[in-house]
Amino acid sequence: MKIKRRTQNAKCRTGERNLAIALFCILVPEIASAKPTQEEVFKQISQNMGESADTGVLLLVLLLATMLTVTLVLLGQRRRNQAAPKALNHPRKLLKEVVRQLDVKPREMRKLKALAQSAGYTSPLTLMLCPSLLKAQIKNKSEDENSPSAVP
Repeated sequence: MKIKRRTQNAKCRTGERNLAIALFCILVPEIASAKPTQEEVFKQISQNMGESADTGVLLLVLLLATMLTVTLVLLGQRRRNQAAPKALNHPRKLLKEVVRQLDVKPREMRKLKALAQSAGYTSPLTLMLCPSLLKAQIKNKSEDENSPSAVP
């Protein structure tokens, strides 16, 4: 019996609360809305028209926004340019770049070119990039020099 009364009281309180919220939502906007008279509106407009606009602040804000935009565009282009290395589409340019990066001496480069030509490769880069081919060519060359038919 006590439980039923509690639930009935809770339902009653909930209903009262909902009614209070509904009345509040309906009545407060009517009370709070102050409708200005036509004279007040015209007076406010004339006051606002008489004030001088502060264009200095507006120009400063526009200038800062423009500078920020230009800075962001330039930084984006700079990052994009740094991300992609220059392509070397010519075989000799590629060979020079690789030789420069690996610090290959001219004497070593001549030997590599001779080995590549004797093996039938078009570029010594083939031997530089594939150590197993370089090892095989060096072994073949040493066998050719040590063979009895090569000695006069």
